[in-house]
Amino acid sequence: QMDTNTLVREIHHRLKNNLQTIVSLINLHLPHVKDDKAIEILKDVQGSITALSFVYEQMHHFEQGLKIDVDTHVDRLISYLRKLYRGQISNINIKTNIEKSVSLDIDTAIPCTLLINELISNSIKHAFPDSRQGIIHINLQKKNDDYFLSVQDDGVGIPQNWTQQKGFGMLLMNALADNLGGELMMNSNQGTQFSINFSEIRRSPINAKNSNS
Repeated sequence: QMDTNTLVREIHHRLKNNLQTIVSLINLHLPHVKDDKAIEILKDVQGSITALSFVYEQMHHFEQGLKIDVDTHVDRLISYLRKLYRGQISNINIKTNIEKSVSLDIDTAIPCTLLINELISNSIKHAFPDSRQGIIHINLQKKNDDYFLSVQDDGVGIPQNWTQQKGFGMLLMNALADNLGGELMMNSNQGTQFSINFSEIRRSPINAKNSNS
């Protein structure tokens, strides 16, 4: 009989495999899609699902509790996005400054890594038109019990009222920020910077003895 940790790791492994199967199915359909907007949407979905699968893959291999190493995760995510957006990213340099000691439990890791994926993808797609050269900086630091995340590019910038628009990308990023218990801030003075302060999400443990009370 499996102990609890082994069972949880097996569940994460199966979740990762199922997510990767979905990504493979999208890959099979992409060559047959002719509409540019539809291709962009499918690539966005691919990126989000892959970011999520990386979380579960790390959970499967991590021995000391349900934690992920954010630095390792972001490195893998960047490598994947370079392949996914290879036609748009050749002139873009992505730099990271992620505190080595930062590891997050699954409840915080999922919205955090999905938000990082969305922010990087947004910069790749919109900040550097016409093969413009540029840099994307990803910064994540721990300050006491809080975290500061920023993704900044030196691209063309976006209008200040862009956050007022109700596009799916902005709605998703704000929803992920809400999940982290923070507010996504934007600065577009020199390029574009999105930043958020957040704390690790604390879930109340389930007490089986009191579950019926």
